[in-house]
Amino acid sequence: IAMPLVMVWVGTSALRSARVMRGESQRLQAAIDSLRHSYLTHVQQTDATGEPTVSQKLQEIAEATRKTETALATFQSSRHTPARPAIPSEAVKLATEDQGSLALGTPAEDMALPLPADQFIRALN
Repeated sequence: IAMPLVMVWVGTSALRSARVMRGESQRLQAAIDSLRHSYLTHVQQTDATGEPTVSQKLQEIAEATRKTETALATFQSSRHTPARPAIPSEAVKLATEDQGSLALGTPAEDMALPLPADQFIRALN
C-alpha cells in the first residue's frame, strides 16, 4: 500500500520540479535574448556614429610610432667627441685638499664597557 503512494508522490514532485525548471529556462532565455538585442543595438549605434574601431586606432598608433622613429633618426648624429670626465681633475684636486681625510673611526666612548644594571636603572629613575 505504501509503495504506490510513494511512487505517486515521487511522480508529482518530479512533474512539479520539471514545470519549475521550464519556467526558469524560459526566463533565462528571455534575459539572454534581451542582452543580445541590447548588445546588437549598441554595436549598430557605435558603427553609425563613426567612432574609430580598434584596428583604426592601432594603425594610427603605428603611424605615429613611425613618424617618431623618423624624427629621431633625423636628430641623431654621428659626431665623435672626446670623452670628458663628469668632474674635471682640477675640481677633484681642490676638493681633496680642502676636505682632507674623511676616515670614519670608532670614538673612545663607544669602546667603553656598558653601565652596570643598577647604575643604568638609577639613571633611568
